[in-house]
Amino acid sequence: MTVHWQELAQQFPLALVERVKELFDRPGSITITPEDLAAAAKTSVVDVTRLLDGLPLERLVHKRCSRCHESLDGIGERDTCPHCGTSFDDDPPETIVRYEWHRPPPRDVPWVLVLHGMNTKGTWQEELSWLISRSYRHMVPVAIYKYGEIRQGVFFRWRQRQLRDKVIAKIKVLCGQSDDAGYGPRPDVIAHSFGTWLIAHALQHDKDVRIGRLILLGSVVRPDFDWQSLIGAGQVEAVLNHGATRDEWVPLAQWFIPDAGAGGIHGFPSPVTNIAAQGFRHSDYFAPEDRMRSIFRSVWSKFLSWESVPAIDSEFAATAWKPKPAIMRFATRLFVMTLFWAIVLAIGTVFAAGIYELFF
Repeated sequence: MTVHWQELAQQFPLALVERVKELFDRPGSITITPEDLAAAAKTSVVDVTRLLDGLPLERLVHKRCSRCHESLDGIGERDTCPHCGTSFDDDPPETIVRYEWHRPPPRDVPWVLVLHGMNTKGTWQEELSWLISRSYRHMVPVAIYKYGEIRQGVFFRWRQRQLRDKVIAKIKVLCGQSDDAGYGPRPDVIAHSFGTWLIAHALQHDKDVRIGRLILLGSVVRPDFDWQSLIGAGQVEAVLNHGATRDEWVPLAQWFIPDAGAGGIHGFPSPVTNIAAQGFRHSDYFAPEDRMRSIFRSVWSKFLSWESVPAIDSEFAATAWKPKPAIMRFATRLFVMTLFWAIVLAIGTVFAAGIYELFF
């Protein structure tokens, strides 16, 4: 059942709807009484009961002794409390109404590996690390992998292979250390931009690389990438593709990065979950910090914390995608590289000429 929270907010007090939505967004079973919820939302029990009766919750009615507060469920018709002997004629039993929904228990997040994009040192990783460390009731180690700033390196397959192999080696070291420490050998992974390409191709290249859940941000992985085989083989537990609707770099990825594509825009076929960050550009997930904190709590943590992947707002289905002709992509990369080195050569020539005039 889909709950339309915006419609409910028009019918009931906003504070009440937000409190109930928090319950639904948390993993695990739900159990609440109208009295407790009314006190928390500072509203009437009547409004709370009306709202809860319209949600996919089971309404349970319990009886308990008004004197000793022991349960009277299943004792049959009696005149006195079997626990304390109180006469029900003098002190009638209390009626307790409770609403419940039994769902799978929360999933334990083992540890998290974070990969940044190219041309950035990934300062957002430190902020995300601190956010993760204080968001769970148990210790969640965070490993930040920094491969440094890269520019023209992504134009070359040999350089891509170097970066991929370094990621594979580092993941295996971290997995061994984490397993020895009792956190398990498989991390959940959050990757941005070229980091999404690295983790995807690390998984595809080395079958021994195995991770838990994977969150892709601003993905430059091809939309026809075979996630289904990796998930089916148990290398990845589940994938969340969080794309930005105004991403200015993802559509250009296939022109400059070999074997890349606009996965963040077009999405990936099932079983990948695709969601759209409306109005976001390529790196808007991370700044300002309160925005990243809000996204983490409403989207990323929800994906990581639920035993079964829950429905998330703004889901979309993958759209058709075809790569541009290989000759066009190669010609574009060749032109850009030629222009880049021509500019470098021109600057170097001017600089050398200036040095010569200065000293000679």
